[in-house]
Amino acid sequence: MRHDAPYSKIEQPSAADYGELVRVWEGAVRSTHHFLCEADIAHIRAHLPTDYFPAVELYGIRGDGGQWAAFMGLSTEQIEMLFVDPRYQRRGLGRRLLALATGEKGLRRIECNEQNEAGLAFYRRMGFEVTGRLPLDHEGRPYPLLQLYYAPALPRRIRRELRTVERMVRLYCRQAKGHAELCPACRELLDYARARLARCPHGAAKPTCQRCPIHCYRPDMRERMRRVMRFAGPRMLFHHPVAALRHLLRR
Repeated sequence: MRHDAPYSKIEQPSAADYGELVRVWEGAVRSTHHFLCEADIAHIRAHLPTDYFPAVELYGIRGDGGQWAAFMGLSTEQIEMLFVDPRYQRRGLGRRLLALATGEKGLRRIECNEQNEAGLAFYRRMGFEVTGRLPLDHEGRPYPLLQLYYAPALPRRIRRELRTVERMVRLYCRQAKGHAELCPACRELLDYARARLARCPHGAAKPTCQRCPIHCYRPDMRERMRRVMRFAGPRMLFHHPVAALRHLLRR
């Protein structure tokens, strides 16, 4: 049975609501995360009220009878979780929660299991772009995670440059600094570059940064990005040849 009421109020669940949030989580996971085995579900379910929920800022929307219908968890860096009871899916609840996260809270990042095709399609409709991939989840399970960044309605050229910058920073962090995942300093630089690109006044007519008359980077960030480009630029031809050639042709 579908519910068509205009569920509009976003509230913050308390610890007393954890049991009901677990119910929402399990219903959502069983409807979309078909790749998880029963042991995985049981393990995560047991840790939700003790480890995962207390570590995030929770927001939710109630459905019929005052029961929770959807919720999300936010950290200071990204959207950590978003789940909608299957009975309330396709009613705009997830969209409203994401609007709070990306608007008032200013968060731009989220991760999605690669096998969760429905979730990935939803985030792409909401304006998120895939910018990276981790071969394992954060507990070492063989469920790859896609890293997404919120970049709504950006011109194609800007979106392409976002992907190129992401690849270069990741290549630099991995090979020059020896980190398997982005270190805090490289994450800061990448977020800064994304923010500058998202606000580029040239839009679809954006030139390469080398030819741009507007110097929008702070001097310290400009020098850090130059180090990344000096190292990653030549290596891009081997790791990402199409992106590298496209960038060279635009110079």
